[in-house]
Amino acid sequence: MEPITKITKGSAGEALADAGGQRSLFRREIERALDRAMGVFEGARLGAIGALDVPEWPALDVTEDEKAVTYRVDVPGLGPKDVDVEVSGDWLSIRGTRSEEHEVGNGRGRRERFIGSFSRSVILPADADGEKVEATYDKGVLTVTAPKVAGKGPKRVAVKTA
Repeated sequence: MEPITKITKGSAGEALADAGGQRSLFRREIERALDRAMGVFEGARLGAIGALDVPEWPALDVTEDEKAVTYRVDVPGLGPKDVDVEVSGDWLSIRGTRSEEHEVGNGRGRRERFIGSFSRSVILPADADGEKVEATYDKGVLTVTAPKVAGKGPKRVAVKTA
């Protein structure tokens, strides 16, 4: 058994102390791990190193060209009447509910599919026309298109020297 030695300045102990010298790297790592673990319960995503990822549901893809911004949302098992699309100011909101399916049987089971209400909201670009947003539904995919207004988008401002 080795004797306990005092850690002095310039040794490995200095590397373990943070800028304030009050918390060690070990303590910070424990706090980060607890924050990540608690974030899972709050529906937050973990970083690239954290293997666990809790994505938002439903998945949302955004594409944009010179004419429109298009949002595609996978909502399998739902119909057009199960999904609400709303534009309020600059916000586009998509909401819906997937009901629980009851299966008759005495066996055990496991459920991984999402059941319950969902809501996704995004800010429309400055040049999108919220008054002309259209939504279509086909084969479990909701497509929401917001046409752009020519000349309404962001403009570049030249920076001059003083």
